Amino acid sequence: MPPTASAPQPRLVRLLSVPAVVVLLLGGGWVTGALITNDFLLSMVLTAAWTGIVGLACLVLFRRRREMWPALAAFVVTAAAGGIYLGTQTLIDDKVDENVVTARAPRAGRTLARTGVPLRQTPCSPRGASAPWSTRPRELPRRSRSAAAAVSLR
Repeated sequence: MPPTASAPQPRLVRLLSVPAVVVLLLGGGWVTGALITNDFLLSMVLTAAWTGIVGLACLVLFRRRREMWPALAAFVVTAAAGGIYLGTQTLIDDKVDENVVTARAPRAGRTLARTGVPLRQTPCSPRGASAPWSTRPRELPRRSRSAAAAVSLR
């Protein structure tokens, strides 16, 4: 006798739906996020669309056959775990891998050539001493009307 539309699915089908959903979701996420394009924004959009398609398919399967809840549960758990992993890898930067230009510290007793002011540590230095120049903003001198008229082009 053939099974009817409301016949329960065998246990093996329900259990095999879990790895099938996981492989579909993660494999499709890899294809849409890494293989199709190298553009960051487009790969994010494609991955989100693929996740939505797989989620919608799992939801439709669950609504038609309530006993296929393991497929929906596998989708929810896999999507959450994958989202957390990708989110932390994208948003949290814990590795410094860049070239930074550095200079040697000035030797003791050196002075600025033009002013003769001794070189001291800058505010960014470990010692935190003040800079050898004034850091206060200066007021610009006001121009007279005659100087402004001489500069304007007529």
